[in-house]
Amino acid sequence: MARRSQKKQAGLVRGFKIFFIGTCFVFLIVFLCNQAVSFVRTSDLFRIKEVVKSPSIAFLQSSALEQLKGKSIFSVDLPRLEKFIRAQYPQMDDLRVSRRLPDKIYITATKRDPFVFVKTSRKYILLDQEGVVLAQNLDADDRFPKIEGVPVSQNIPVGKPWRDRNLQMALTILRYFHGQNVLKSYSISSVDVHNLSKIRLNIGDSLEIFIDQEHLADKLRKLTILLSQGSGSIDFENVTYIDLRFREPILGKKAL
Repeated sequence: MARRSQKKQAGLVRGFKIFFIGTCFVFLIVFLCNQAVSFVRTSDLFRIKEVVKSPSIAFLQSSALEQLKGKSIFSVDLPRLEKFIRAQYPQMDDLRVSRRLPDKIYITATKRDPFVFVKTSRKYILLDQEGVVLAQNLDADDRFPKIEGVPVSQNIPVGKPWRDRNLQMALTILRYFHGQNVLKSYSISSVDVHNLSKIRLNIGDSLEIFIDQEHLADKLRKLTILLSQGSGSIDFENVTYIDLRFREPILGKKAL
């Protein structure tokens, strides 16, 4: 009985030692981790010295970014900073904000280029090629084409895409013209999409093109072939309109 009691007591002592050593080890690990975190958060080694911007967004200027310098790189809320930049600069696309240890914040993005004005009841809204709103309540100028006939039933926030069927039809046509070398010399001044069965393009001051939404890609290809003959068999100086809504294009001639 005495031997059993001694063995049981020795087992309890051994278990207590293991528990005590384990507990001390855990506390030591926690202490070292806290010390490491404290060192990382307060060390000058991890204080932000530079905010690096990609060349495409060199225009980005913000006092909030300058105020990051000197702060711990781990104290920066990256999603919040990204959201702030998007709100301030809606013309940015593919925005990424990241840490580069030990002391740099990197901001990369591509710039959305203005592409077209959309007419509203009062002024104009400026969009990029994808229909993202870049600015509102503007006076239009001749730098970009103007789209008419887009219903404006709600306020589209700056930086958000404008989803509208009529608008997307007009953007498709403008992107096609922009991407075809043959058509680049024909500057579209306006696109009227009030009626998708009779879309009107104004080229310069004298030529109108009528097209509809049916088989749009095929009709645009026909137009490309037709306009590529501008210096050949077709005398465009005496043409007032081209109607592509029928099987064969119709050319309206000036009255003699």
